[in-house]
Amino acid sequence: HLVASLSEVGGRVRITNEIQNVNLGIDIAVPLGFILTELISNCLKHAFPEERCGEISVSLQTVGDKEFELRVHDDGVGMAADIDTEHPSAMGLDLVRIFVSQLSGTMEILREKGTDVRIRFRER
Repeated sequence: HLVASLSEVGGRVRITNEIQNVNLGIDIAVPLGFILTELISNCLKHAFPEERCGEISVSLQTVGDKEFELRVHDDGVGMAADIDTEHPSAMGLDLVRIFVSQLSGTMEILREKGTDVRIRFRER
């Protein structure tokens, strides 16, 4: 739905997913939904300028006993070097940090070959 809502990227950006079959409570599922919406929206708006084509991959995997990793990776132009990921001034990343905090999770942002956001959290 996000790709369809941004007509300027329609057909140029492909989204793939690898979602492990996990059962998560509503207290985890709702913040994850907000996080995914914000991260994918950011990719669609910023990663593929000037008619650039690309891919966004989303994965959710079990990485330990009741521990999970959500990963959103794009192969776009990458996050600008002047963006402070620890203290973002952009509202979108700040919202993501708030929701990650709500999950008592951690977030890592890698800027290699596009942007790769990895969020780890535990089931409560």
